[in-house]
Amino acid sequence: MAEPLTIPSVKDLASSDPSIRRAAFNKISSHLRTRQTLTSTEALQLWRGFFFLLWMHDPRVPSSTPKLITELSSLISAIPRSAGAVFCAGFWETMAREWGGIDRGRLDKYLSLVRAALREEFGVVRRGDDSELEEHVNVLAEWPMCADQRKVPDGLRYQVLDCWSDELLSAGLIEDGEANEGLKKLDEGNVDKARKLMQLVFSLQRETPSKGIKMRAKDVWNEERLAPYLPER
Repeated sequence: MAEPLTIPSVKDLASSDPSIRRAAFNKISSHLRTRQTLTSTEALQLWRGFFFLLWMHDPRVPSSTPKLITELSSLISAIPRSAGAVFCAGFWETMAREWGGIDRGRLDKYLSLVRAALREEFGVVRRGDDSELEEHVNVLAEWPMCADQRKVPDGLRYQVLDCWSDELLSAGLIEDGEANEGLKKLDEGNVDKARKLMQLVFSLQRETPSKGIKMRAKDVWNEERLAPYLPER
């Protein structure tokens, strides 16, 4: 069967009616699980819709917001590989574009979404091959780990750096030193992948003009549990 030419409309993701938003999300997420290709424009349209889906979400039911964040971030793993890097790039570009307009009352939702999305992308890297690693390293280098302050707000980069080592661990790319007797049982494939990802931290530390980001990247680089995963400088 031929792949549908158009993605279902995202406009209902920002509806004031929760049932309409949910129906739209279910329809789009089902479509994406079989979508083999995405253009950059389509990925941006999708993530702008998902951004406002979370924006409109009523936080008065405590368990509902984490559930929605999990559903959104899990699309990164669910979408077919052929469209995965473009989809992730759409997420990071949307976050970079919209970050400055997030109010304090909604900020925690987006901080949690960034953490969950980073974990999912690291998971894709862990399960993927070398070409998939390369694609996602390029996406991360172009967006959240980019040194250009005009392109990526410091607030977004701080959050990514704050989550970096925790989510490498959550995704299974690194091992907990204490739990593994001084890191004696390392998966060599994961070590190589983690080293390529850690190179992004070093590059950001070296290239960013922001003193705060430079210091935070240095803190990540110097974390004891990351020592076995540092690339040669």
